[in-house]
Amino acid sequence: MRYIRGIFAPLIKVKRQYLWHKQERKIEKLNAYVGKNSSAKKLDLSGKKILIISPHPDDELIGCYEILELYNNNVDVYYTGLTGRNLSEENRRIRTKEFIKLCNICRVNCILSTENWRKELEEMLTKKIYDCVFIPSYIDWHWEHRDVCMETLTLIQKSQYNTEIFLFCVTVQMPIQIVNFYAEKTPNKWNLFYKVYKSQRYMPIDRFKTVERRYVINGVSFEPYFRINNSDMTHVIDYFCSLNVDCLNDMEKQINDLERIHESSLPLYIKLQIANSETNTNVR
Repeated sequence: MRYIRGIFAPLIKVKRQYLWHKQERKIEKLNAYVGKNSSAKKLDLSGKKILIISPHPDDELIGCYEILELYNNNVDVYYTGLTGRNLSEENRRIRTKEFIKLCNICRVNCILSTENWRKELEEMLTKKIYDCVFIPSYIDWHWEHRDVCMETLTLIQKSQYNTEIFLFCVTVQMPIQIVNFYAEKTPNKWNLFYKVYKSQRYMPIDRFKTVERRYVINGVSFEPYFRINNSDMTHVIDYFCSLNVDCLNDMEKQINDLERIHESSLPLYIKLQIANSETNTNVR
């Protein structure tokens, strides 16, 4: 059976690439219009202390590569020690080693979880030394991305920590319609991924690249973020809590159907945008 899968693997890859390209074209015109009329702002974090929270090694690279590149001297990247479904110590050892290598190449400070990531995260946020915190979006099929996102938001709200909070996307695309901040894209990201994260080479990188080609504003390719208003996050947290976990989990089954995953994530992000604006209204 493994031999047969090996024979057909190249054909399956070509078919997926064709479907991704075909689906990409369907959304391209809409994104071009949205991009030209977008109110998203170019991110400027000069002089600010930044924390990127990475549930897994490679999340920080997939979702925040431009932050690593632009502000490396002011960036701490915290790896929570999570490894998804592969819970073996050998897997964690390999992935931790790759994470450290990535941080060294990017010249950023890496912080490793030693035991209890929730407690460690609370201690880090209680110190209130970061001007900006980047976390994976809750709108994602991966339960550990959601867990880290919710825990971080709850801790920040509980401690009344006045820091800027940015969501980044990993496995589920962030629709261009709701992006409110961005960083211009540079070309080295996926070369670095291949160089460092050798244990993850099975991942469909072409799918990630196809999704990224959609992120263009006024002719400029970019990495997308969504900033959450931190004056009162109650509406945003309540909204995330109201989402059907089974529906979010089912996104994993759609992950290679770019058009379908876009249709699934767009209404969820629009409601997030509304919850975020309700927070702004209440503060006035």
